Amino acid sequence: INSANGFTIQANHTYKPIIMALDNNQPNEYGYDSADRNNEDSGLSLSTIWYLILRYKYLLLASVIVCLGIAYIYLRYQTPLYQVGSKILIKNERQSSPYANSLNTTFSELGFMNNSNGFDNEIEVLRTRMLNKRVVRDLKLYVAYFSDHRIKDREIYGKNSPYLVDIDESMLDSLKHTVKVRLESTGKGALQVNISYTDIFGTDHESDKTVTQFPAKLQTPLGNVIIRQNPLIMFYAQSLKANGQVKEQDIYKLNRPLNVYVYPLEAIASVYTSRLSVESTSKLTTIAVVSMRDNLPERAKDYLSKLAKSYNEDATNDNTEEARRTADFIDKRLGIISKELSATEGTLEQYKRSTGIVDLTNDARVDVTQNIEYETKLVDVNTQLQLVGYLSDYVNDSRNHLKVIPTNVGLKDAALTQMLSKYNETVIERDNLLRTVPETNPRVSSLTSQLEGYQATIRSSLSSTRQQLAMQSNRLMAQQSKYTNKISAAPGKERAMQDIMRQQEVKAGLYLMLLQKREENEITLASAAYKGKVIEEPIASSRPVVPQKKMILLIALAIGLGLPSLYHYVRQLLRYRIESGNDIAQLTKLPLLATVPNVKTLAKEKRRTILIQEGRNSLMMEVFRRLRSNLPFVLKPHENVILFTSSTSGEGKTTIAANLAAIMAFAGKRVVIVGLDIRKPRLASVFGLPDTHRGLSDFLSANPDEPQMLDSLIQKSDVSDNLDILAAGPIPPNPGELLERENLGIAINYLKEKYDYVILDTAPIGLVSDTLTIAKFADLTLYIVRANYSLRADFAMINSLSAEQRLPNVNLILNGEELIATPGYGYKTRGYKYNNYSYSYGYGYGTKRGETMPEV
Repeated sequence: INSANGFTIQANHTYKPIIMALDNNQPNEYGYDSADRNNEDSGLSLSTIWYLILRYKYLLLASVIVCLGIAYIYLRYQTPLYQVGSKILIKNERQSSPYANSLNTTFSELGFMNNSNGFDNEIEVLRTRMLNKRVVRDLKLYVAYFSDHRIKDREIYGKNSPYLVDIDESMLDSLKHTVKVRLESTGKGALQVNISYTDIFGTDHESDKTVTQFPAKLQTPLGNVIIRQNPLIMFYAQSLKANGQVKEQDIYKLNRPLNVYVYPLEAIASVYTSRLSVESTSKLTTIAVVSMRDNLPERAKDYLSKLAKSYNEDATNDNTEEARRTADFIDKRLGIISKELSATEGTLEQYKRSTGIVDLTNDARVDVTQNIEYETKLVDVNTQLQLVGYLSDYVNDSRNHLKVIPTNVGLKDAALTQMLSKYNETVIERDNLLRTVPETNPRVSSLTSQLEGYQATIRSSLSSTRQQLAMQSNRLMAQQSKYTNKISAAPGKERAMQDIMRQQEVKAGLYLMLLQKREENEITLASAAYKGKVIEEPIASSRPVVPQKKMILLIALAIGLGLPSLYHYVRQLLRYRIESGNDIAQLTKLPLLATVPNVKTLAKEKRRTILIQEGRNSLMMEVFRRLRSNLPFVLKPHENVILFTSSTSGEGKTTIAANLAAIMAFAGKRVVIVGLDIRKPRLASVFGLPDTHRGLSDFLSANPDEPQMLDSLIQKSDVSDNLDILAAGPIPPNPGELLERENLGIAINYLKEKYDYVILDTAPIGLVSDTLTIAKFADLTLYIVRANYSLRADFAMINSLSAEQRLPNVNLILNGEELIATPGYGYKTRGYKYNNYSYSYGYGYGTKRGETMPEV
């Protein structure tokens, strides 16, 4: 690029994307346009992450330490929970119907197993609150013991407590609020007891008592509170005393004060029920995994063991209920038949004595044999007929409504026996449901309806069976009568004796059969096994499952690392000032020509505006050299008027203009800097000019035909021989009108011919309109924005001025961007890209860590 005086600069390939981008934001040779670059810059690069880490390193460190500290404190005082589990094999010994067996076979062939035949119901039974309530009552888990500590009381299991607290059973069932009992040893066996509770009316009660003898029964309006010594703990204390490990006066000081809480039974049963988990190991087994979480593993083990025992007791009672009722039925019938058999045998004995008959003759042996055969059949039929009659009487008895019907009594009708078994299974299922749900439950109502239907069917079947047996008996009697007529010639006494003996045989046969059935039933009762077999004893996890230390520490670490990011995001969201070139890239498409870093201090030297010196290397020298090198790429040939402006005062406009003019002068260019901020002139004081009363204002108010007057107003600077200053001069009463005169254009044209570069230091464009008047004489506008100072809202005005071409060839300069320290490389600005060009400074010229430079 050739300048006006023939000075040539060889364009480096590095700057080619900038040149292309500055040309109306057209795509460069690499195919990037401004939108692509903005999208590229919006991503989160590794350099951005590294910058954020360096910027918030102390906040990041503090956040991680605080979060890990909070996590440690949480883990230190959080009550740990252990997982305790056991396995129970649920036996299902009930015989299902042929249809059910066929259905299960079909499911098995397809790879499925239907456990709904009772296994799912048994799992629900284990979860019932009624069963768990009984376990809580038996183990006295409604009483909780806490050892007194400074920050948080620690719960101990009742087995390990030196004192055991309990209340009356009547009080337990009616207790609605928690009763607190504080036990504190006063020495030598005395115990100070404080009892506090709230009654049903919401009134608080508290009483203090001293206990010296155990067990102690303390009376309260709610009932008696009973306090006992734990024999295991006392035995342990006495053992220590005997071995000389503890003194007599310390026997009763082995334990801290205790806070004992007696909770309502219903509430604590609900808590334990909610903790309990019962699940099947798979669909192909009937093994239930019973588990729960508790802060006291020993207590959870006892709970699961007691739960299995209570479940088996209930299941055994259910399974033997039918056998017990059958035994009761048999016992009653045996009593009746025994009386009838005794009466028949007495009649036979009396008959033989009165007739003198000792034995039957063999005269009619054949006929008698046939007669006996039919008599045997008749006896069997009559026996069945009487059994049906007994069952019919039992079923029709209102006292046995919806109760189990005896089935194992010798009835030979298979269909009726199967119907009775199905009815009994439904009765037992209904009774099991009534333990946990009211009778109004839809399932109970459905089962009740089924049972009533079964009863009607059973009555009908019994009636039909009785009629059939009666008809069969009549037929047998008819057959028997034929053989009876054949032996009619036999003595009538003998025939009468046969009748009596027949009755005796019927009664004796029935009696023997019932005796056999009773023995079978007793065997069933004696051999009844537990329905749930514990195949794996309760086992507690070696480590707490809650809280998970590693997980909580990882979460705390993640939160500690994430809080600074959240802070940065919120800060970015709420901030209203620009901070870096990335902000500029988001707010405008105007090119960013240079970045001037913000170095805070300069070794306690007097603050000055001219930051560069000829013949020396420094960070700021390199910054303005870069700015000087970029100017030929944005100025066309024969263009040398550069206008400096900003949105408001304090953004470093005059300082950057002065330093840029100085660095150009150091390169051998003849430069003049013109102070056009005639409302608030500052240029003369920046360069320390001796005469601050003469300047451009004098020419603007003089005759425009004498531009040579400017030579007398221009002053030399002490920075460089090639740098001249045309100060603003005296402040006029009408600066706006003065700038509208033709003198301004004449002065700028005169200076353009005389100098290589003319730098115009104008007023902030956001405050006054003077800069817009001056802008028509400029070739390039360098708009100064300052990091952490300029408002983001200012870019709406900047974009509008550029789009309306009210400012020529607008380029931005970012002033005061923050430096961050990098190990081994001195300082560098925030790394960012704009127009595919990276601006970063990694030089250590002139400054060391700890040295300072002034804000620009």
